[in-house]
Amino acid sequence: MEYSKKHLELKISYLRHLIDNMPHGNYGRSRGKTVIYVFYDPNDNSLNYENRKRISPDTPMGKLYAPIIDRYLKLKAEYDHLMALWNSEYWIEPRTIAYPLLKTRKNFMDSTFFENAVPNANSYKNERSIGFEGMDLRSKNELIACESLTKMGFEVKIEPEIRFDDFTVFDPDILINLPEADKCLALEIDGAMDKNGYVAKAEKRKTDYHTHGLKEYKDVLFLRLYDPYEFDVYTLESMIRVAVERNIEDIIFPSSRSLTNTAGASIRLQSHGSFR
Repeated sequence: MEYSKKHLELKISYLRHLIDNMPHGNYGRSRGKTVIYVFYDPNDNSLNYENRKRISPDTPMGKLYAPIIDRYLKLKAEYDHLMALWNSEYWIEPRTIAYPLLKTRKNFMDSTFFENAVPNANSYKNERSIGFEGMDLRSKNELIACESLTKMGFEVKIEPEIRFDDFTVFDPDILINLPEADKCLALEIDGAMDKNGYVAKAEKRKTDYHTHGLKEYKDVLFLRLYDPYEFDVYTLESMIRVAVERNIEDIIFPSSRSLTNTAGASIRLQSHGSFR
């Protein structure tokens, strides 16, 4: 995915935040067997790169640590990639944006809302449902959208419930997580805009979203397809990029680019062994 300068800065800070708050380690060999080395744990101040914890993957503790270390290594690789991208484009260090984020606009559709959302909350099910990552989709349009969003690096959920009260419930086609912005987006795919009857239905649904305070490109996206034989992936990707940037506008970034702050963040990571 392409990043604007602010989005890249935010993503780097988000990865730093995740890495700082999880165990650090790697895999190695000891006496001919694979072992897990843990050199930082936020719950164990005695660990460092010289004083590492060595754990067999076959033990109960090893089975507990293995998925955590796998995730750490994945996040670390992503962080290194984004830092290399930043350094290739900019001469100054990226600012450190603290979490939880400070925003000029907040609403209930944050990343916690996404985590708690239950897929396929809509009771209506198409008999010709299509499977995607354990969820049921109604159409090929939804499948193409989910595949495109996944390729862009987003986590999605199908038809979760957005409830305002007992009388007002929305079940958007797709919910998209933007964790670095502590936000999620609802996506409605209107795939029959060539039919007059459907147009009126789509317009009413759009009005209902707006009436309840959900803003377009901030909270909800409406992808309208006028050709029943072609899914417009380019338009979807463009809409997502615009929505990401509009949500970044709500985040209060630090005004200073003090080297003390940015260097401090880097040193903190190094002291945990992140760059070993």
